[in-house]
Amino acid sequence: MTGPRYDHLTQAFLLGMKVTGKSNPEICALTGVSRWTLNKIFKRALKNGFDPDKRPFEIDIALFVEDESNNKKAPSPAKKKKKKVEPHDEPYEEE
Repeated sequence: MTGPRYDHLTQAFLLGMKVTGKSNPEICALTGVSRWTLNKIFKRALKNGFDPDKRPFEIDIALFVEDESNNKKAPSPAKKKKKKVEPHDEPYEEE
């Protein structure tokens, strides 16, 4: 089961609160976002080049994009073809 996915604007808002000194418990209480999700968003932004010490800080949509190579799904199994049932050519006869 996966949790809610937050849009880029929400992620930028969370990131902005974090780098301006709000604590994780404060951010979570204000937004309803879990601590785990907040940390995941922050770590992804750092991995994608975000510098929390740079002022003015720059938030770009590329900071929130997940690396697609890590998210590849296994190919789905081939669907079984249903055998087409042909109608019987002869009429049904009652006894």
